[in-house]
Amino acid sequence: MRCDLAHSSDRKTLYPFRAEVWKGPLTAEQFIAREECLYDHPFGKTKMETYVWRHDDGHPVSGLDALQIPFLVKEGTAIKEVEGVLIA
Repeated sequence: MRCDLAHSSDRKTLYPFRAEVWKGPLTAEQFIAREECLYDHPFGKTKMETYVWRHDDGHPVSGLDALQIPFLVKEGTAIKEVEGVLIA
């Protein structure tokens, strides 16, 4: 197996897998619509990277999103904002 940076077509391939394991209040169809909106949004295009785990034959089996987001960190009595990555 290997892990690669996903292309937009890979993201669409992962939708059914992700919708199937989703445990939130959305239906599979609603979850897929949410994913499409997220990836089409400027945040999804500039602040997210999707990685795909593939079998040796190239077939995707799993994936994750890395989201670049600011974190608030306390230093003594001061709070500062630092860039971080959230894995989803």
